Amino acid sequence: MIEPYDKVIEEQMLLVYKQFSEKDQRLYAAIEVSKLPRGGQSYISKILGCTRVTIRHGLKELNHSEQIPSGGIRHKGSGRKTAIEKYPE
Repeated sequence: MIEPYDKVIEEQMLLVYKQFSEKDQRLYAAIEVSKLPRGGQSYISKILGCTRVTIRHGLKELNHSEQIPSGGIRHKGSGRKTAIEKYPE
C-alpha cells in the first residue's frame, strides 16, 4: 500500500511538472514512480494527470539512457515548412 504524499507536496509536484517539456515530464514522472513500491504508477499518474503509458515510456528511457533524446524536444525537420520551401516560385 502506498502512503500518499502530503497534499501540498502533490500540488508542488504538479506545478513543477506542468513547467517541463514533454520529454522532461516523462522522465520526472518515471523518477517519482521509481521511488515508490507497487502501485506507484497509478498514484503518480493520478497526481500528475499523465497516462501510465507515458510513465512506462519514461521508465524505459531511464533504464536505457541512450534512448533519451538529446538536444531539442522535436525531431529535426519536423514542424511547418517555410514559405520558400512550400512555394518555391
